[in-house]
Parts: sequence; C-alpha cells; structure tokens
Amino acid sequence: MVPHRPYGHILTDRELLPLLELAFRPAPGGLPTAPAQVQPASVDLRLGSRAWAMRAGFLPGGDPIETRLRTLADGAMSLD
Repeated sequence: MVPHRPYGHILTDRELLPLLELAFRPAPGGLPTAPAQVQPASVDLRLGSRAWAMRAGFLPGGDPIETRLRTLADGAMSLD
C-alpha cells in the first residue's frame, strides 16, 4: 500500500522498499528495481540502451516521456 502523503513530500527508503513491485516499472526488457538500489536519500536507477541529449530538464506531468522526447531531444546515442 502506498503511504498517504500530501503532494510534495519525500518518501524514505523504508517507505520505498515495499513499493518496489507496485510503483517502480522497468523499461521494456529491463530488470526490476532491486532492493540494493534503494538508498536512504535516493534510488539508483539503471540506464537503458539509449541516451538522449535534451535542450532542457523537465517534469513530464501527465504527458508520456515519448511526447517530451519529441519536443526537447536534440539527438540520441547508443549506450551498448
């Protein structure tokens, strides 16, 4: 169960660990988030096989990431 928090509050590592299977979704073909990736002040995310150069940082809001990539990406490169 997701803890009830007002908008803008931070979840601790103890609150994030039970959410790994519920709230963290791996990229297609990616590995699930491992408990060792959850740190007290952060979550270590894995990179996929591509990286994009972006003109600006952004918060996706309700838009899919792919929509923001079309408008802000200056190029992509393989990380393989």
